[in-house]
Parts: sequence; C-alpha cells; structure tokens
Amino acid sequence: MTEYLLKGWAVFLIGFMPMAEIYIAVPAGIAMGLDPASAVGWSVAGNWAPIPLLHLLYDRLRALPRMEQALDRLASRSARARVEGAGIWFYLLATPLLGTWALGVAVKLLGVPRSRFLVPSFLSVLGFGLAISAALMAGLAWVR
Repeated sequence: MTEYLLKGWAVFLIGFMPMAEIYIAVPAGIAMGLDPASAVGWSVAGNWAPIPLLHLLYDRLRALPRMEQALDRLASRSARARVEGAGIWFYLLATPLLGTWALGVAVKLLGVPRSRFLVPSFLSVLGFGLAISAALMAGLAWVR
C-alpha cells in the first residue's frame, strides 16, 4: 500500500508541474507500474489541482489593498467576450492544450466565473488523460 501511495503521489506531482502536466504524468504512472485507471486518476488529480488553487490564491490576492484595481486593469473585456462567446468548447480544448496553469491564471484575470470553468476544465483533463492512457495501452498491446 505504501508503494502504491508513493507512486501515486509521484504521478500527482508530475501532473501538477507546469509543462509536464497530464501528457507526461499518465505515461510515467503506467511506467511506474500503476494500472491505467490509477495512473489516470492520480494524473488528473495532479493536473487539475492548480485550477482551484489558483482561484483561491487569486481571491486572496484581490483582498490585498490596491491589488483589486491593479488586477482589474489587466482584464480585457474583448478577450473575455471572445472566451465566453466560444462557450464550453473553448475550455474543453484549451485546458489541456494551453495547460491548466496558464488557463487558470488567464480565466481569473479575465474575470470568468468559476461555474463556467471548473467543471469543463476537469472534464477536459479527464478526457485527455483517458485518451492518453487508451492510446498508450493500445500501443503497448500492439508492440507485444
């Protein structure tokens, strides 16, 4: 059990790191000997964790004196309108392609409400994690 938790925690941390994210975490988990479901689960948890963390930190940052005005100056109404105009498809495609860290910061700076981003970003990371795992397992089966 300890070995499983250590491997899971390692995969979580790989998924949490910017640039590595889900693309490296899932194959690393399978290479460490985790079953595909566990590799995807730990990877998704690690990859998606920055999004709620960034929301929390951003809200704390806005509470500091003068930070609310400074952060509001960074927001672009036209960019927010384009993102919201694209709807859920933007979050589903952009989350794994741009990365959870970058997109998490961007949507907070644009003022996108949590309710529009949290669930689609999670579903996107989960979908890409499952696709990576399925492709990897199919490739391994083909090689064998």
